Amino acid sequence: MPVIAVAVLAACSSGPSAAATVGETEITDAQVAQEAKLFTFLAALNQQQCGGPPPDGETQESVCNRFALGNMIQGTFVTDYAEANDISIEPSEVDDIVANLDEQLTAETVDAELEKLELTREDLEV
Repeated sequence: MPVIAVAVLAACSSGPSAAATVGETEITDAQVAQEAKLFTFLAALNQQQCGGPPPDGETQESVCNRFALGNMIQGTFVTDYAEANDISIEPSEVDDIVANLDEQLTAETVDAELEKLELTREDLEV
């Protein structure tokens, strides 16, 4: 089982910083920020806050970032397992989910909410 190492980086380090390393996979701060936007979008659809309400002394952004990072770490294990066992999702299945979202909320609403967070429909397909 790969070892998870959370990197603590100095503020003056050069290049993209790693939020975590899972086996051979590095998760960057930029990837966490992008994923947090997506989770913010999905949580808003359910009229919730990304990662839940923040505890005293913590910002909503940090709660969402921690939630996104945890999901990305889990996703790395799921992806590795799926690849090792030849499991995949058909693109048509993803298309069906997005079409269902458009049907429930209207495509215009989905596009407007995505735009608020500087996301695209392609971000939904990842």
